[in-house]
Amino acid sequence: MTDPANIIADRILPLASSGGSVVRSHDPSRPSRVIWNAATIPVHVDQAVNAARAAFPAWSAWPTERRAQALRAYKTLAENRFRELADLLCAETGKAMWEAEAEARLLAAKVDTTLMEGPMNAGSGRARITPFDIPITATRIGRCTFRPHGVMAVLGPFNFPAHLPNGHIVPALLAGNTVVFKPSDKTPAVGQLLAGLFVEALASVGAPRGVVNLVQGGADIATRLVSHEGIDGILFTGSWPVGRRILEANIDRPGR
Repeated sequence: MTDPANIIADRILPLASSGGSVVRSHDPSRPSRVIWNAATIPVHVDQAVNAARAAFPAWSAWPTERRAQALRAYKTLAENRFRELADLLCAETGKAMWEAEAEARLLAAKVDTTLMEGPMNAGSGRARITPFDIPITATRIGRCTFRPHGVMAVLGPFNFPAHLPNGHIVPALLAGNTVVFKPSDKTPAVGQLLAGLFVEALASVGAPRGVVNLVQGGADIATRLVSHEGIDGILFTGSWPVGRRILEANIDRPGR
């Protein structure tokens, strides 16, 4: 596992082990074993949002199929790093290995589902993010098109720290959005590995720097992110109380 870090504009920014608010995860089966430990840096939220904002025009201008190639590169990385991810999921969440392995396999499967590729989607006809028409009357047609929303803040949960954020990020990228991802403070190591896979895949196809960014932290970092003026949408899976606080912080921004 790599040392604790944030990732902003494709740059790995190491985090110190002390100073300020510290995030620390443990192996639930051996609480004395520390998996990830670092002090968070609030200003990195601003830098990550700015990086995502700067990358958005170029990334959203890519044709959908070119963005799909980035996701296929990510799928290959997720498959190649399956063992590493499953072991880390097991260690940081305390899942039984069979469940950790099942979650690790879902990363690549989500790409297939989003692109409607592979045996599970045989005969489906088209990807999910594809414009389509619906006949309404003999002379009228309903037309559906897709456009990117902008910079998306993704907040991940602790119980499925790879699968659920992955389920937000993959379709968001295909649609042309950029992302600032904050993992759960209970599973920062899994979050860092997941973000690293996206960044590596995007770099391999020449994507703009900053399409996916990572900021680690607890409630203070999450609050700073979801209330940031530079984001356009919030993708969150978690508890009702936290969801309500996010809604209250954005009551005057329904577009998010």
